[in-house]
Amino acid sequence: MSLGFYWDNGQTEHFRICWGPDHFLLALLACVGLVVWCAGVPVLLFLRLYRLPDRQSPENFRRYGYFIQGYEPVFWWWDIIVKRADIGLMNVITYTNLANDEKAKLLLFPFLSGTQLALCAWCRPFTNSQAEILDFVEPEPDFQCCEFFPSDDVR
Repeated sequence: MSLGFYWDNGQTEHFRICWGPDHFLLALLACVGLVVWCAGVPVLLFLRLYRLPDRQSPENFRRYGYFIQGYEPVFWWWDIIVKRADIGLMNVITYTNLANDEKAKLLLFPFLSGTQLALCAWCRPFTNSQAEILDFVEPEPDFQCCEFFPSDDVR
């Protein structure tokens, strides 16, 4: 039996075998769309911000402040690169068979969160306009998860 999918357009039923000759064009179109949307847009935004002569000017803050406000000037790329990569990795772990077992997936999530925590603590990308409060507060939700959802196995 072949792995496939059915759909009904109201007049006829259709069946496509996954990764077969009829399905290849649809799969290729879907993969190209995912790459353009998930990687292309952040890369183009990064290149646009990289080419700006003065990222801190009021006009550029009006246009791109959502992505660069709150970060040190040398870490203007943090939200575009690091945070998007974190979200992307979480989605890859969640929606693919990178880890076939559910318990393995659940173990990968805290590992990725800990990696992001260590990277944030090491680089300290946030501005010091509020006495470095964000450098201290941002890692807190990672630790609070352990407080609110303690494991009985650890005790």
